Amino acid sequence: MIRTVQRARHTFRNLRRFAQVMRVLARYGFEDFIRQLRLDYYFRWALRLFRRKPGPLEKRPANRPESFRLVLQELGPVFIKAGQILSTRPDVLPPEYLAEFRKLQDDVPPFEFDAVQEAFERENLSGSVEALVESIEPTPLAAASMAQVHAAVLRDGTEVVFKVQRPGLSKLIDTDLQILHDLAEFLARDEVMAELFDPIGIVQELARTLKREVDFRLEGQNIDRFELHFRDDESIAIPKVYWDLTSRRVLCMERIHGIKISDVTGLRAAGIDPGKVAKVGAQAILRMVLINGLYHADPHPGNVFVLEGGVICFLDYGIVGSIDEIVRDQLVRFLIAVVRRDPDRMIQVAREAGRISKTTDERALRHDVADFLDHYYEIRLGQLDVTQAVNDFLAVLHRHHVRFPPDLILLAKSLATMEGVAKELDPSFKLVEHARPFVTQAIKRRYSFNRLWREASGFGEDFFAMVRELPEDVMRILGLVKSNQLALGFRHEGLEEFAEEIDRSTNRLTMGLIVAALIVGSSIVVQADVGPKWQGLPVIGITGFVAAAFFGFGLGLAILRRGRL
Repeated sequence: MIRTVQRARHTFRNLRRFAQVMRVLARYGFEDFIRQLRLDYYFRWALRLFRRKPGPLEKRPANRPESFRLVLQELGPVFIKAGQILSTRPDVLPPEYLAEFRKLQDDVPPFEFDAVQEAFERENLSGSVEALVESIEPTPLAAASMAQVHAAVLRDGTEVVFKVQRPGLSKLIDTDLQILHDLAEFLARDEVMAELFDPIGIVQELARTLKREVDFRLEGQNIDRFELHFRDDESIAIPKVYWDLTSRRVLCMERIHGIKISDVTGLRAAGIDPGKVAKVGAQAILRMVLINGLYHADPHPGNVFVLEGGVICFLDYGIVGSIDEIVRDQLVRFLIAVVRRDPDRMIQVAREAGRISKTTDERALRHDVADFLDHYYEIRLGQLDVTQAVNDFLAVLHRHHVRFPPDLILLAKSLATMEGVAKELDPSFKLVEHARPFVTQAIKRRYSFNRLWREASGFGEDFFAMVRELPEDVMRILGLVKSNQLALGFRHEGLEEFAEEIDRSTNRLTMGLIVAALIVGSSIVVQADVGPKWQGLPVIGITGFVAAAFFGFGLGLAILRRGRL
């Protein structure tokens, strides 16, 4: 009951935005999607309430994936971010949708500089800004749907940039996330859809990503962590964070002047070897992934600058990935399985790291994995295209409905992006050649004596703890048996929806019987011509017919709303 009331309150509060989402979907030809979600009743009601109809399109998109991309782009930052996240999930969407969603851009007109000053005041930074900042450029260096960036100069002459969150963003995120969660729940009613795509899980992943991105303090902490990891590496530069001028919605960091890493002409004009830059950038990403366990998850050319002397500087730490010891172990075991051409071990690691659908034919999955290994095993190491190999393997997983954790998919995207940038700098670049020493180091660390001893010690402690507690546990169970207090519980899964359908059917049947009884009883009263009369007709009989018509209309409407007669 409480949940129903909360849902009603959310729906009423977000109704205007919900109607806008439905209108955009309808304008781009997704009426069938609205019907599939069983939202057509609410859609028509919302249109009548706001008296707006979906307008015509100036140009009809070429195909359905393009239409979906344009829908997300028109609906704004939260939906754009959802599309960008989905573009990294080949285990969820087919290739044509992935290709379209990679085109999503969140460039928007900048907001007024007055809003920047209001942000300083709202975040209690106005005093600090006045005391520490000499000047701020009113015109932004860049503007996006989440924030915009302004150049500034501190009183000591240091050049910095302010990243300021767009006004009203938090409220919009809360509203859109609630709408997306409701839509995901509608999709999850279909068991096949829930099993294959996990819509609720995708929305939860989006919510976690957005909450990290809108708190600029977390981005500042990420920058400090990367600075700690690369403090001893002179080939990598990390911008400095000015914490006195940083808050939840404002980030102040060192301004970086450099050459975009994809500008090969500019690099050569500055006397910098593009091939060396490619090597340094790839080694930095590999070190992040296989050694540090914390990596830059969006190393596209706009986020990587090359400084004097070929030093690389990564920018925008809003999206970072982390790999714990367990995931690194799974990666190492997976690589060993690839080297040994062991499809069973690869599937075992995939089962541990991801989720294999109930509908997956594991024999067919093993056959396709073996074919994948046979295809790439004959390729010389120097000729191996890591990006293509990863994409091919993810395509196999998608075909067999195997889902990997988002962090591993994000890792694959990061490596593929970096390899693509490196190949622009040096067409002969091969990521696998630079990865070999890092993989070797990771394998040695995984099977080092200290690591094995630590794991054996932990296993021994757990084993002896279990043995020590076993007699007490056995005596407790026997005591429950003797006192007839041992109870076994059974949980039925998947019957809730069936029980609800039975309940609805029973209610409809009961209502139908009531309507039939009212009609029969009223007919008898009218024929008997008894009781008080109005206009010559028995009042009781007429009242019964009216009640039967009212209940019958309500029953018919409920059946039509469910979409089944």
